[in-house]
Amino acid sequence: IQILIILLIAFIIVRLLSHAFPRKKPDISHLPERFVVVDLETTGLDPEKDEIIEIGAIRINRDATQHETFQTLVRHSKKRLPKKITQITGITQAMIDAEGVTQEEAIRELLEFIGDLHLVAFNAAFDMAFLERLREGMDTRLPTPTPAHYKWPGERGQAEEVTDSLTCTRMARPLIGHFQTANEPRRFT
Repeated sequence: IQILIILLIAFIIVRLLSHAFPRKKPDISHLPERFVVVDLETTGLDPEKDEIIEIGAIRINRDATQHETFQTLVRHSKKRLPKKITQITGITQAMIDAEGVTQEEAIRELLEFIGDLHLVAFNAAFDMAFLERLREGMDTRLPTPTPAHYKWPGERGQAEEVTDSLTCTRMARPLIGHFQTANEPRRFT
C-alpha cells in the first residue's frame, strides 16, 4: 500500500489543485497522454552500498480511470534484510526469498514496462541513482532526471527526462498552502 500511495503522487497534485480551486476542474491537457510513475524501496539511502528491494510503477493514461501497474520484489546481496527496513517498508526477507527476481530481470522488466514514455518519480535523483547502479554493465540506458519545470516529451529534446514530483509538489505549495506530502493521500481520498 505504501508504494501505491507514492506512485499516485502525480494524481495527488492534480487533486490538490482541484481542491484549491473547487469551482473549476483543472485543465490537465498539458500533461502527456501517457507517462510512467516509478517508486523504489531500498535497503538504505546510499546507492553505492545499498540496493533496491522493490520496484513499483504505474502507467498513467491521462484521460482514463484504469491504469496498468508493475511491481516486483528484487533479490539483494545482503544475507538478511535489515529489521529497520522491514519496519519501514513492510517487506520481509521471506517475501524477497519467495517472490524476488534477479536484479537484471527487474531492470529489464521495468525498462520494458516504461518503453519510451516519460518518467515521473518522487525525489527522482534518489530513485534514478539506484536504477542507474542496478543497470550498470547492461546494454541499456535510463532517462536522466531533470528539474520538474522542464517540458514533457515531444517538446524540443525532452523525451528522455524524468520529472521529479517532489519538486512539483514544492512548486505547487504556494498555490495550495502548507501541507505535508505524507498526509496528502489520506486528506484527499
